[in-house]
Amino acid sequence: MDYGKMAYLKTEELEAKLAQTAEARADVPCLHRVRVSGKGLLTLLPRNNGRYSAVTVKAKITGGSGDVWLSLGGMRTDRASVDENKTECVLFGTGGGDVVLDTRELDGETAEAECEILLPYTETAQYEPKLRFASLDKYYVICEIKDGDITLTCCDKRYNVKTVVKAGRGKCADVCRAGDGYCLVYTDMFDRLWSAVLDRQLNVLSRNCLGESVGSLSATCRKNRVYAFYARDGNLCCFSFDAKEGTRGREFRPLDKQRTDWAAAVKNAEPLAVIVSSGGKNLLLKEEPEATKTIEFSVTATGRAQNV
Repeated sequence: MDYGKMAYLKTEELEAKLAQTAEARADVPCLHRVRVSGKGLLTLLPRNNGRYSAVTVKAKITGGSGDVWLSLGGMRTDRASVDENKTECVLFGTGGGDVVLDTRELDGETAEAECEILLPYTETAQYEPKLRFASLDKYYVICEIKDGDITLTCCDKRYNVKTVVKAGRGKCADVCRAGDGYCLVYTDMFDRLWSAVLDRQLNVLSRNCLGESVGSLSATCRKNRVYAFYARDGNLCCFSFDAKEGTRGREFRPLDKQRTDWAAAVKNAEPLAVIVSSGGKNLLLKEEPEATKTIEFSVTATGRAQNV
């Protein structure tokens, strides 16, 4: 394969090409936070055609006493006991399919569970992930929106929380590494697009209005320039801006005759890369090295489309 051209790669090839060290490969876990209630089989995370993987679930369960089970793809993998004095538990398993909490062996009519689900890679079953990530050195920043508040959580590789801040209010947001800190890109309640520059301690250093919102987008950064990818009218769209100045470049569409349902930037990739969902397939698009001399993301489609 011509490494200088964009290619469609399998997941294993993606890891081999973009991850230079074992430390770099650790930069792609996915954390889901969900709350469920009821009695019986409670689906925490649908994973249609889910990849066979290790799953860790940290749960806080109230409203019942007894045993709870973790089920993956219909198979029980782990059990824990809870009561009014011990409401938290950690469940482990390896398998594919839906991640389900089985509360049928709890007493009481209804149980409530707050769960954190950790997967070793980003699932593509959810078109719009509730959590977004950025990584810098040995730390992660998790971006999520709760009741309109954009919350950023900084934690280490073991998910020990270091800092939690509310960085603004909005409808959708993403965060990426930018220089020696981070850049938050978000849509506010009035459908305006903003960027915010943050230092390592998540202090907001500046904000810039980027104009009208483009909806949900995914961002990555190279040499202090942020690249935002998104789908519009079935097309892959992109624009870039200086992380500090917030000057928004023109929108361009790097693909022709290739439908795009959604797009997700590969964080910290060099050259730039983006995963595109198209007609049920997930495709990896990678930038031509010679295009790094410009501020645009340029690709040439070669090879056969494959799922990743």
